[in-house]
Amino acid sequence: MSATHSTATRRGDGRRRVVPRAGAARRPEEPPLPPGLVPLLRGADLGTRARSLWQVQRQAGNRAAQLVLQRQAVTDAQQWAQDWADHPAQQRHFRGTGRPVGTPRQRYDVLAPLYKARGIPRPMVYLATSITTARFFGFSTPAHVDLAAALRTAEATLRAGGVTAAPVTKVWALNPRTTSAGGWSNHADGRAVDIDPGTNPHLTSKAQRRIISLVTGTDMNAGGQGYDAMKNASDTFRMLYNPVGLRWRIVVLVALEAAKKAAVSTTTAERDRLRSERATVVAARAAARQELRALPRGRRATTEQKARAAELTAAVRERSAALTALDGKLKLHGATLRKQSAAAKSASQDRALLERHLAKFEAVDSALAGLESAVAALPAAVAALEAQIARSQQGEQDSKAMGDTRGAAAERRLRAGLQKELKRRKAELARKTKDLGKKRTARDRDPLRTYGAQGFLNLPKEVVEAMTGAGLRWGGNWKGAKDFMHFDL
Repeated sequence: MSATHSTATRRGDGRRRVVPRAGAARRPEEPPLPPGLVPLLRGADLGTRARSLWQVQRQAGNRAAQLVLQRQAVTDAQQWAQDWADHPAQQRHFRGTGRPVGTPRQRYDVLAPLYKARGIPRPMVYLATSITTARFFGFSTPAHVDLAAALRTAEATLRAGGVTAAPVTKVWALNPRTTSAGGWSNHADGRAVDIDPGTNPHLTSKAQRRIISLVTGTDMNAGGQGYDAMKNASDTFRMLYNPVGLRWRIVVLVALEAAKKAAVSTTTAERDRLRSERATVVAARAAARQELRALPRGRRATTEQKARAAELTAAVRERSAALTALDGKLKLHGATLRKQSAAAKSASQDRALLERHLAKFEAVDSALAGLESAVAALPAAVAALEAQIARSQQGEQDSKAMGDTRGAAAERRLRAGLQKELKRRKAELARKTKDLGKKRTARDRDPLRTYGAQGFLNLPKEVVEAMTGAGLRWGGNWKGAKDFMHFDL
């Protein structure tokens, strides 16, 4: 490498300065950077980065700003790995068996990109700076600082209203996890809290919401209906979700279907009457036009013919106006008829759906009842066979004592058959007992059966009102999938 050459010159103030010769290379010097600047910029937003780099450039020059840019260029994975190592206290938040599965670090690696997409580029730093311990009537949970403040406000409201004991049994907020579809969960940033999830479920199934709507008469897909409407739907479903209640609701739906079909028939009849009237007017106008065309015109027309032409012209105009009015009515009736037909079809589908649901409900109960009856009867049959075997054994001994070898052999043959039947009956009892247990478990795991037994909204009204009054949104007011346990910022 060639040496750098320079010449000495004098400035206007008389002081000497060194000026590199043309073509000479300057030796780059790395200016000192403020300590902690590069790690800070790695997690900063674009605005903060731009302002900080402008200050570095202004105070230390272009070279220093370039060095900052070079040193902060680490990958997200590298930054997340470093943050994991730097924040051991926050690693506990990623323990658990929920979604995604894996070790805490494996779960963190899956969730970190979701945090970034949510505007949280460094989740461990976020957890260290934005998550605190929230408390609500003695329950504690990690939560965002703003959610913790809202819970304090809600508790203060409840206590001011005379609530002293905890009105709930479980409270939890922060839960780094994904949704069942692998996406972002609004509990992962601690800005949402679930209260008593066991008795206030998340109604994600469209099919289940439709059954609830048919049984209760409340549209479970509509949003913003409020606590009273949802609580009434919960209580109604608990009262009616049984064979008797379902049959009664089917009767109601049959009547509703009949009313909607009657409305369709009425509108259809009126539409047909208007069509007939229109055809009459069209024919009358055509006749008037034909007669008008046949009349002489100009000088050849007599006074009477001219008067008749005027009458016919007026009649054509009047009937054209009548046709315009009739076309408007027919258009309106057509739109009404389409809506009524769709409503009647929907009512028929609703009634048929609830009838099929009742049939399945009763089939499950009937199958269980049959198994229960069989399982209840089999022990007696087993006991009877065992008694017969015991008597046969005694009969064999008695025959032997009397020297009756044929009698003893007959008892052994009888006992062999009885033992074979006993084995079959015991196997049948074991099989049916196992099958009964499976069917009971399947029945009891059916969410609709659970809601029919305990309802789906058990939170006290004052708790919901205190939480919403503290600025939280309630999942029971959501459109579509209601989440009665859920409150968020």
